[in-house]
Amino acid sequence: MDLRFGAPLQNTGSCNVVPGKGDLGVAGAHILTPGKPMDSVLWLRMDAPPGNAQTGDLGRMPAIATYVLDRQALDLVSQWITSIAACPK
Repeated sequence: MDLRFGAPLQNTGSCNVVPGKGDLGVAGAHILTPGKPMDSVLWLRMDAPPGNAQTGDLGRMPAIATYVLDRQALDLVSQWITSIAACPK
């Protein structure tokens, strides 16, 4: 997966891709599900509280400084995912 700033979405390996480390209990979840943050493991891992039974502390993102959820970042990523109508080809 390549989530660098300049990487085009179609080259990230995330859009409609089945997550390699579990779906966090969301059936049919993908790493990034266009238009659906709550079905996107990328967002779900960011939103997972410390000690979450689904992710454990090792599955949360980012890996550093994850004991305080960054609501502003969550809102921004949610808006971004919601704005994606479909995976580019």
